[in-house]
Amino acid sequence: MELKKKPGLIEVHSIVGGEVDAENIVGLAGNTYKLDNVIAVCGINYCIMTAFQNERSPCKKVYKINDRVLVGATGTFNIEDNPLDPLIGTHSKTISLEGTTKAIEDYLIDKRIDSSVAPDRKYIIAGKEYDGQFCIISVEFANEYKELRRRVFRPSAESIATAISISKYLGECAPEFFNEYKTKLLECNDVGELRKYIEGIVMHESYTTEHPQTAIGLETKIIV
Repeated sequence: MELKKKPGLIEVHSIVGGEVDAENIVGLAGNTYKLDNVIAVCGINYCIMTAFQNERSPCKKVYKINDRVLVGATGTFNIEDNPLDPLIGTHSKTISLEGTTKAIEDYLIDKRIDSSVAPDRKYIIAGKEYDGQFCIISVEFANEYKELRRRVFRPSAESIATAISISKYLGECAPEFFNEYKTKLLECNDVGELRKYIEGIVMHESYTTEHPQTAIGLETKIIV
């Protein structure tokens, strides 16, 4: 499918991420695990989310909840937790983008009160809103982890919305990475090319930080 965008115009809206322990994905006395390396991209007629799965992580990073909602999870999780615990008790087959986001926010706030959720846990929610418009929503703790922050990014004919959780590209590496990232996104002419490009990024970074000998493979979800 051809990407609807005007060449030369793109807006990269968001980067999120946390520190990754490359030596021990399951750490802290074995009772937690970290998820990283997730990318989501939305245009006005598509949404794609990808991650690279590792057998040392007990849960997947990206999920297709229904034909309108994708969810990506990053950060630190307790070993008994599942990233989709916030959606327990909801009607996942029909839940909306807003409903999914609100359920995740309520779960994180409730759990944070009793200190059972690590403050670096964050979610990327992407898909179609009620009016059919595609968007990306990021939910994470901000202001020194004192409050939960929601950011909404909507693409247009002049921009592509993207959220990235690759902790390697925080700080000094971010400007250089984003310059190349924006250029490469604009070179993609269809969803297939875009998928191949962002899958290549998460595959490369996952092999760098997440024990390549235990790699399972790519997990990519698409809504059109």
